[in-house]
Amino acid sequence: MHGEDYSLESGRFAVDPDGLAFLGRANDVDCKRLGSFINLPAQRLECLSDSTRGRIVRRFARAMKKNARISAFVQQLGADPALAVDPRYQGYFTCFNAQQYYEAHDVLEDLWLSARDENYLFFKGLIQIAGAFVHLQKQFQHPEHPKHRPRMRPAVRLFELGSKNLAPYGPLHLHLDVAALLRMCGHYTAEIIASKFERNPWQPTNAPQLRLLPA
Repeated sequence: MHGEDYSLESGRFAVDPDGLAFLGRANDVDCKRLGSFINLPAQRLECLSDSTRGRIVRRFARAMKKNARISAFVQQLGADPALAVDPRYQGYFTCFNAQQYYEAHDVLEDLWLSARDENYLFFKGLIQIAGAFVHLQKQFQHPEHPKHRPRMRPAVRLFELGSKNLAPYGPLHLHLDVAALLRMCGHYTAEIIASKFERNPWQPTNAPQLRLLPA
């Protein structure tokens, strides 16, 4: 199977990096082929209604389109071959340093979902840190908006979760100064809590930069 194993019940499916050109209409779906991609027996798919199979196909197609968009985006970002790491990992830092936190999250998530190896929690922690900065950035841009005003607490929560996942990889991992990143997360968390979740320490002019150390 390509990609990660997801269940039908979760509504999430593995992405085939080679693409699935055509699955057909719901009642003409190649159940054996589709089942191989989403880790479900063809017999089970054949028992589903046409509408349910159609929903599976549409979800799968959306996931594949996102994967293709991210692949093209990462190619545009460029990568340093001397570092000998996945371009999506490097792309995370390129986006992060450009204050494109949502894009950083998505680029690394694409790598995180593709395999479960020794870096699984490391990537997860970095994704959570990017998510924390998404919250801070949105709150800074729309401080009085009812949707964005309460973003300080979820930001702190993501800083804490991300730090917990990153801590075992310190002090240095995959060219990243993990110890310095953990100190930065602790600083942001402490400032927000000290203000009783009222003051946002993030501003575009003082946004942090994360640099990969040379090989």
